[in-house]
Formats: sequence, C-alpha cells, structure tokens
Amino acid sequence: MKILMTTMSLGIGGAETHIVELSKALVGRGIEVIVASNGGVFVAELDKAGIRHVSLPLHSKNPVSVLISLSGLRRLIKAERFDVVHAHARIPGFICGLLAKRMRFRFITTCHGVYHVTPYWKVISNWGVRALAVSCDIKQYLIENYNMNADNITLTINGIDTERFKNNSARSGSSSKHRIVYVSRIDRESAHVAFQLTEAAPEIAARYTDTEIIIAGSGTALDELRESVEKTNREIGKSVIKLPGAITDVSQLLSQGGIFLGVSRSALEAMAAGMPVILAGSQGYIGVFGPEKLKVALETNFCCRGCTESTTDFIKNDIISLFEEGDSIKAEMGAYNRKVVMKYFTVERMADDAQAVYESLTPYKYYKTGDAVISGYYGFGNTGDDSLLSVIIAGLRRNTPDIKITVLSKTPRKTERVYGIRAVNRFNPFAVINTLKHAKLLINGSGNLIQDVTSTRSLMYYIGIMKLAKRCGLPIMMYASGIGPLRGEKNRQAARDILNKTDVITLRENESVRELHSIGVTHENIKVTADPAFCIEAADEEWVDYIMNREGIGRTDGYFAVALRPWKDTADNYEAKLTEAILKIRRVGCGIPVFIPMQVSKDTAICRRIADVTGGKLISGLSASELVGLFRHMRFVIAMRLHAAIYAATAEVPFIGLAYDSKINAMAAEYNLSYNIDVRVFEAQTLVSMASEVYERRAELSVIIKKRTTHLREKALSDAGTAAGLIK
Repeated sequence: MKILMTTMSLGIGGAETHIVELSKALVGRGIEVIVASNGGVFVAELDKAGIRHVSLPLHSKNPVSVLISLSGLRRLIKAERFDVVHAHARIPGFICGLLAKRMRFRFITTCHGVYHVTPYWKVISNWGVRALAVSCDIKQYLIENYNMNADNITLTINGIDTERFKNNSARSGSSSKHRIVYVSRIDRESAHVAFQLTEAAPEIAARYTDTEIIIAGSGTALDELRESVEKTNREIGKSVIKLPGAITDVSQLLSQGGIFLGVSRSALEAMAAGMPVILAGSQGYIGVFGPEKLKVALETNFCCRGCTESTTDFIKNDIISLFEEGDSIKAEMGAYNRKVVMKYFTVERMADDAQAVYESLTPYKYYKTGDAVISGYYGFGNTGDDSLLSVIIAGLRRNTPDIKITVLSKTPRKTERVYGIRAVNRFNPFAVINTLKHAKLLINGSGNLIQDVTSTRSLMYYIGIMKLAKRCGLPIMMYASGIGPLRGEKNRQAARDILNKTDVITLRENESVRELHSIGVTHENIKVTADPAFCIEAADEEWVDYIMNREGIGRTDGYFAVALRPWKDTADNYEAKLTEAILKIRRVGCGIPVFIPMQVSKDTAICRRIADVTGGKLISGLSASELVGLFRHMRFVIAMRLHAAIYAATAEVPFIGLAYDSKINAMAAEYNLSYNIDVRVFEAQTLVSMASEVYERRAELSVIIKKRTTHLREKALSDAGTAAGLIK
C-alpha cells in the first residue's frame, strides 16, 4: 500500500505531530508513505524515519499558491500512483478534492478540530469519500456543517508514542521543584492561555521562589507574547518565564518533571510522561485532570470544547493547589494519567484506525457504466431502504472488490457521495436506458418493491425497469426481496409475467414464497434467505454514547423505542389508543419512550404528536448503524416499520410488531414470537400487556433473538455471492 499525506505545514502543533506519528507507524507496518506540505520543523524527523517530504505551498489559499500546489500534486500523484491520498486540513482537502475528480484516486481526510464555518468554506471544503475525526464533537461538527453521512466518519485518536514519552519519575528532573510547562502553537486565536499564564506568574513566583515556567511553541503571536514575558520577568526581577520557541523533541522537555498546562496532544504527551496536568485552552477550561474529569475530557478530545472559559485566576489557583500537594499525591496523579493514555491513546490504535479506512476503500477504476445496476427505493430518506443499499454494496465488494456498481436513485449526487459508487437519476429514462445497455446484471435491491399497497404506479415503475433490463439482455436478480400484497388482477398478472422471466429470486421470508405461488409464479430458482439489514454492524460504542448524551438519554434511566408510521387502514381512534397505551406502559415502569421516525419526511409528525403527549424523546436522522447501536440500550422496541424490528433483532433486543402489512407478521413468525398486533383491530390494553410481558422476559427473549439472528445473518450474506456469480 502506498499513501500520500497532505497537510498545510509541519510546524509545532497537535495535528502536525499526529501526521508525523501516524506516518512513522504506518511505515513500520510496511506501508510506503510520502508527505507533502509547506515544510516546518518536523521535516527533519520525517527524514530521520526515512519518509520522503515534498515541499508545496499547501498552507495558503492564495490563488498563485493553490495553482502551484495543484500542479505539484498532479505531477506527484501521476508519478507515484498512490493507493490513497490522505489530507489533513481544509486547504489540502480542497486541492486534493479538485484533483480527485479529474485523476480519480481514492481520497480521504482527517479532521483535527472545529473550524469557523462560512458559506465560502462550506462550498470549497471537501472531506473525501471517508473521513476520520479525532473526537465525537468533531464528528458531529462534520455532520452538522458539511452534511456528511455519520457512517462515513470513523472516530480515531491522537496517538501518543508511549515509549518515547515515559514516566518522568525514572528520569533526572529539573533543579526547580515548582516547574510549569506549556506547549502549543502561539497563534493569536489560540494562545490566550499562554498570556494568562504570564499574567499569573508574578503571584506564583512570589509564593514559590524557585518557580520556572517554560512556554514552548511559535506562531503569529510569538512576538507579542515575548514582549509580555519580558515585562513580567522585569516585574519579578529575574528570568522566571522562558520562551525556547518551537521544539521538536517535546519528550526531552517533559522528562524534567513539573506540572503541565495545556490541551490536546501536548497534554496527552505530558500525561504519558507521568505529569500532573491542568487542561486549559482557547476553547475552554477543565482544570486539574483526574478520574472525575475523564468523561468530559474524552468527549472533547482533551481540548475543553464547550467548557467554562479559561481565566487567569483559574490557572493561578489550580497551579498553586497542585504545588501544595505532596510528592506522593502528584506521583499518583501522574501514574493515573499515563494509564489513561495507555488505555485510550496509543499510536497503534491510531494506525489501526487509519489502516482500516484505507483497506475499506476499493481500488478506484474509472468506468462509464457498471457491472451491477441496483434498483430500489433509494434517495428518499428512508433509513430502512438506505441501510439495505449499504449492505448490498458492501456484500458485492466483498466478493468482487473492484466491481462497478450503478444505483438508480432519486438523489444521485448524494447517493454517490455517501456510498462511493456511480448513481443516475431513477426518473431520467435516457440515463436509465443507457446504464442498462452497458451493464451485466440488474439487482432489485431488497425491500417490498413488488406490491401495490403503496400504489400501482410504484409497482409499474419497478416492473418497467425489469422489462427494460430484459430488452437489454440482462439477467435479473430479486435480492432478498419481499413480495406483495398484490391485490389488483392486472397488477398480479404483470408481476407474474416479469417474475417468471427473472433469473434468480431470493426472498427474505416464507410469506413471500406463498405470495409468489398465489399469483402463479412457477419459477424454479427461488430461495429464501434473509433481509440484508441483518448484516448491519452497530456504530462505534463511543459514538453511540455521544448520541445518547447529546439527546439527553442516560444509560441508567431505562428506555424503550417506538418506530411509527402514518397508515390509512387502522382501527378507529388508533392514534389516541396508541397514545394511551404508551402512557400506561410508561406508568407501569417499563421505561421512557424514545420515538424514532424511520422515514423522517413521513413519520416525524405522528411520532412528534405522541411524544409530546407521553413525555417521550424524539430522535431523528440517525443512520442504520447508529440505530442498531442505540437499540442495544433500549429495553424493547415497538416497531411499525419492518426495519425497526430488524434493527432491534440485530441489536439482540425484544420487539413488538404493529402489523399494518404482512411483512411485520412474517418478521414475528421468523422468530416464533407472538408479540404482534394488527393495527386494524388495535386496542390499547393489548399493547400494554405485551409490553409488560416483554419487559419481564427481556433477558430470556434476547437469548432467543440472538440465536435466530445469527442464523439469518449467515443466510443474508449468501445473496452477494449469488449476484457475483450472475455477473461472472
């Protein structure tokens, strides 16, 4: 594997150190790395590690600099043929994004901080086909400001070389017992803690005569800081504060002991060196770090984002309180700090994260058309159908890594961005026909596409696509589909005719087999597998915790999820009865309801109305993997959407079906469970009784669900192999 890292510069800073440490770790694994930047003090360290550096003005958005960087990177990428280009800042990301469109290479980014967003930056920023974020709040920033898909953002860390930064108790210390170290970039927008430390110095030095303060770093505010330091030293009467400038060997500086003031990577390096740490930065103040501060520190990636604003008094008081502690207490604090780094922030974990993302990207091969064309209800914002698409694509790529996939979507640009495949407008007949002409297989991508309950128009659309595919000579696969209900005689005949010409039909439940037979399909190549959604992996637990905190859901409070949809054919006063039932379920102690609109545009209204009355939470816009992760923390799930029930089963959580359609009944039958209510004859007490029973039996039911889900997941995985065989 061959990787190009691009960043603005390699001066002193957390992001720059991250890039150097990551590059060295990847090279140690046999991966070739080249770094391009405007240069800086860390270039020498790259040279020492045998990593080539290419100097380009990637630090500037000046048009001349951008053109020079574009030209230089184009030549470099063309000559070296990188597997992945990995950008680490917005300007390099913008330039690499422009080149990726023309040169067609795999391009990812790492976001190291929360930056000011303007309309200009929104337009030009490009975060690649995948992104890494060094904290949950940075991931949230990418989702909110750049509309990135959460599943395309991988959480990573600022990895620390724990061999290089070791506990300073085993090393020679400074002659001063009252030593304070601050390391950061000294820029106007981020160095106010350095100025506050300078302001606090006279009072600290008056109390402790051997006070020594080291402020290391360089940047746009260094001259201003130097003037302030010189003034303070004159006031004190001796050189208490020292400004060594940019230092590449921070480990040597930290090895001499003392206490550390700062944030982010520098604070983690000090913790690895066994120093007591005060977390203070331009984005907030946490104070003296210890076990009680771990949660908020992790949530903000040790940057204090959103915390109390730092002040001179905060800094002065915390420094004095630490100096007053005995040596044994400070040693215990340092030992705890190192344990935190060893558990959460190793270079090996950082390299694992990056390598996993690199390996998840299939080789980029330009193609005008595709091997497989996937048709389905895509681009409509339906979480269930979108999750099916992601699993189908992943399955096809597992079998054929460089497979060419084209999706028929309502929103093709968004589909391309989210899934890294080609997409065309499903309502553009010229684009659809041209795509089918040059393809090798049409996949009807799961879901209940062949049914007329939603509308006859929808059914005829999918049948029409299948007829076009046959005219183009393509084989057709119904991929883990649901069939029916089909009520109109003409609709049944149209479905029978095209399904009898379909090459392979795999179905997600036995009910669909019976529906096929009832309409007269005599196809021999029919197989029951399982819904692809059973293959969805839960989101990272750290990210799920962040979502729960963001939404005000405590782990110990006890919740149950409710996924509803509007439907015309229900019992009289259905919504009122449902509201009554959920209120009673809450009152009998089964938990607090969390309402999940699976298709935001359609489901939000009914979910919000009932949530308002029952005092429940409303959470929308989550991806399938996020929902699976969230459902793991629910006591049970009430599901009127099929995929809500499937996500619950995948999370090994009991579910109660609100059956508006035969597919909900089929899901309950798949697990041999009787917790299913027909919405046409719905009564509140029936749901209350079921919920109470499921709540009491939830541990037992989870074991049953886990066993059956494992079997269904194995069956679902087989469909991708069948599709790959048809293409070959």
